[in-house]
Order: sequence, then C-alpha cells, then structure tokens
Amino acid sequence: MNDQLLTLSKIFTERIFRIPDYQRGYAWTEKEVSDFWNDLMRLSESNNHYVGVLTLEPVIEETYRSWIDDLWLIDSKRYTPYYVVDGQQRLTTSILLIKSIINVMKKKNISQLNYTSLADISRRFISESKDENKSCTYLFGYEVENPSYMYLVKKIFDDNGTDLTSLQETTYTLNLMNAVAFFEKKLEPLSVEELESVYKKITQHLLFNTYEISSDIDVFVTFETMNNRGKPLSHLELLKNRLIYLSTQFSVSPDIKARLRRDINICWKDIYHILGQG
Repeated sequence: MNDQLLTLSKIFTERIFRIPDYQRGYAWTEKEVSDFWNDLMRLSESNNHYVGVLTLEPVIEETYRSWIDDLWLIDSKRYTPYYVVDGQQRLTTSILLIKSIINVMKKKNISQLNYTSLADISRRFISESKDENKSCTYLFGYEVENPSYMYLVKKIFDDNGTDLTSLQETTYTLNLMNAVAFFEKKLEPLSVEELESVYKKITQHLLFNTYEISSDIDVFVTFETMNNRGKPLSHLELLKNRLIYLSTQFSVSPDIKARLRRDINICWKDIYHILGQG
C-alpha cells in the first residue's frame, strides 16, 4: 500500500471516485453529520484536522471501459478512476457539504468564494462536462448497480436531464437528503466571509490518510476487516459482501459470474427498497 496525507483539494485532482457495489450506502445519520460539522466549526484556519483513512482501489481498464459516460475524462484528461474501499462515509459527507455550499451560493446569488467561481467549484468536486453541460461526468458517485446511484444523481446533484424513472428510496437515500438539509440549514444564515471560511476548511484543512491498495490484496477481505471499526455493518450488508465475494470464486465463465453478481445486486436492491419504505 502507498499512503499519503492529503486534503480534499488534492484528493480530487485528476481522479474519479466510485463506491463499489459491495459497499453499503450512506449510513450516517444526523448524529454523525452533526459531529462532522461541529469538528469543522471548531477547527481554526491556521490548523489542519485529521479525519481518518481513505482506502482506494485503482479500477482496472477492463472495468472502466464499460463506463461510457466517464471514458472521455479518463482518456482525454487522464483522470484515474478509483473504488472507495474505506472512508466512504467521510468522503460522501464532504461532498454533500460542498454541494450544500453550492446550493446556498445559488440561493443567495453568490458568484464566488475565495476567488473561485461557483462553476469552478462544481467542476472541481461535483462534475465535469464535455459538451457545455449537456451531459455530465460525476467525479464522485456510486456504481450503477448501487440503489443510491440514481438518487444521488437526480436528487442531490440535480441532474434533471437524466431519465431516472426507476428512482428508489431507501434508508440510505434518506440519509443523503437529510445530510444536505442539515448542512443547508447551518449554511444559510452565514455571511459570505463565513461561507468562505467553511469552504476553505472543508477543501484545504481536512486531512485524509490516503492509501492506494495493491492488486495482490483481497479487496473483499479488506472491506470486511476495515469495517470492524466505526459504524458496524448490518448482517444483511455483510451477507451481500460475502455473496459477491463468493460469486468471484466459481470456476465458470466471466459472463456467468457477471450475471450472478448482477442478480445479487438486484435482489439486495429490492430488499433495501422494501426496508427503506418501512
């Protein structure tokens, strides 16, 4: 493993991040989001704050070649695609806060923060466009198989041009929306100078211990081991991860493995949709 201590601005330099299908969705509730916010507010601009480990797995070319909407950014601008193996909740929360800052800037007609335009903030952390915003490549998001994928794009990133007729709501998607609502409520009363301070802290003063996992390490075992700390995985989340791992171990053709993995994801998505309705 290679490791570095990086700010969010450096982490989002020529990189694309995806939450893999074996990961759960956004599990932080208002308690964790509030703790995150309070840590940020207590942080002096003269200091940095260590927020934890971010473990990344480089996505192999065979996989990202199927990412039709992202290939132009990978090939033309040489962005590197990564799976987020550990640190998803903190990274997601950071992006939700930045998106909330963008939302408040629009509401209050603020054109820039810290000499950075609203459009540049969005391009840096949310999405890039190759055809004057007619289509977007999101720099952070879920794999298509994850039930939170469409919700994040449609409801959080405001992609009204995307046909997402099968949008599903779960406990995880509710957590996403609640986090944005929490942050917007905290941000709206702030002055421009205070917003600039929040933006500077979140992008330049939070430090992630960033690891790039090597190809000889079993990513499924790594995922289970790392998630023994923090907010525990549910039995259903652990079961899904185990089933996906087992699907890779059969001595069958790649297309059969792919179909089995797809079926596991579809079943898991349906179960969590039903649970989320409750």
